[in-house]
Amino acid sequence: MTITATVPLGAAIPSLARWGLSSDADLVFRTLATFGARLTGELAGELGLARARVESALAELHECGAATPVAGAGRALSWVSRPPDQVVHRLRMRRMRPSDSAQLFRRHQAVFHVINRQLSGAGLPLDPALAGPIGEQIRYHPVRALARERMALAFDAERHERLVINTDESDHADVSRVSPLDPSQFRHDIPRRVLGQPPRDGDAVSVEQEHRLPGYAFRETPDTPLKLFVSDRTTAFVPADPTDLERGYFEITHPAVVGTLVRLFESRWSSAVDPEVAGVPMILLSEREQDLVDLLALGHTDVTAARELRISARSVTNALRALMDRVGVDNRFQLGLALGAMDVSVPPSLL
Repeated sequence: MTITATVPLGAAIPSLARWGLSSDADLVFRTLATFGARLTGELAGELGLARARVESALAELHECGAATPVAGAGRALSWVSRPPDQVVHRLRMRRMRPSDSAQLFRRHQAVFHVINRQLSGAGLPLDPALAGPIGEQIRYHPVRALARERMALAFDAERHERLVINTDESDHADVSRVSPLDPSQFRHDIPRRVLGQPPRDGDAVSVEQEHRLPGYAFRETPDTPLKLFVSDRTTAFVPADPTDLERGYFEITHPAVVGTLVRLFESRWSSAVDPEVAGVPMILLSEREQDLVDLLALGHTDVTAARELRISARSVTNALRALMDRVGVDNRFQLGLALGAMDVSVPPSLL
């Protein structure tokens, strides 16, 4: 059978495990997407998997529309993959959670009731109308632009930390939606902890680059009671209406109320998960491992790769075995597919 690549050789293929498929299904899909149509037996032989595991993986791929059987020579059926971008789109749509604005409003309202029980006299109105002071150390800014100005002043004066709860249910985890301010204006010398919703598409490793900045910690939980910003544990901002942020924010400096909001944040933070830890693990190659993988991708044997790197052939074998254990694969062919999928190794000739 003539091998025809369906994607450019060396191109990264998105991990289907990110949307709940098994590792076997992900591996079989990569093989089909990279090398073209395959018989079930050919897949089992090339991947070093039992035929039953390949058949189960193909059934999984067929069910979600990632692969389909086509008539081959004689009575045998070959399997082909659909384009990766189409497959990812289908999986995202299948796993997309509907947004529930009514539930968001109920959670927001419940927090307001707790706060109002703490306050003597005027509390936080559930339907504010007038701007200005509404109680002891509580102000209402009825226009979002004004609230942004007040937040900017508070954030600029920060000395210790910022706590954020983001209730936005976006298609992807997106730090730019966490704040009404321009993310490029954030100070990066102040530690920040952000608690957000998991991506609506169920992507297990959708982590924005900003989440990896020094001093920035991000966790996910479906239980985000209200949108919240707390600066230095002394000033808090909460929206007046969670379904219409243009109606502005309350600015709260009342110590007891701010303390309640901080405890609310900490309780949710303790049970939330770090998406980088909970998701599909990524891998970083050392300089020696990168050189070794690149040499083997260019066609070197263990012996010639060892000569190039000035190490023993046994060291090459041990390094590859260690890499296979880290990635969780059984043979070198699987290792090559996995490393290509993670986009951590591209042969120099393809750069």
